[in-house]
Amino acid sequence: MRVFQPTRKALFALFVYIIIPSYAILLTMFNYPDLSKSRFIEIMKWIILIGVVLIIISQVQVRYERGSIKRYLLNVAYVVASLLWLLALFGGKPYIQQYWGEYEFRIVVWKILLIAVAVAALNVLYFTLEYAVYRSTDAAGEEA
Repeated sequence: MRVFQPTRKALFALFVYIIIPSYAILLTMFNYPDLSKSRFIEIMKWIILIGVVLIIISQVQVRYERGSIKRYLLNVAYVVASLLWLLALFGGKPYIQQYWGEYEFRIVVWKILLIAVAVAALNVLYFTLEYAVYRSTDAAGEEA
């Protein structure tokens, strides 16, 4: 008897939100020892923490039928957690700043964050419409 069987969405979240970014951060840390390791460790801590939350949400949401309020709220929570994960990946600021010896690198990423927020808003709109459509078809099915 299997107590826990991961869904495809949870496995996808594991790879996309934890394994691949952690590997990339570790590669960067060890290939460029002059860069600040504490900053990368802090970023990795938040990526793993929020990634675990995303995996749990994606595992739990498939238990509920489309049109249920629980699935809708879990989908919205997934979108919000994804935005927080992206912000954590950028170090919690609208720019990435790093020192390498006597050089300072600063990359402004607020436009990328703005695009991500717009896509997230469209995603929440999609989940809201999905909830409304499945809710109305359930109500029509009960009347018949």
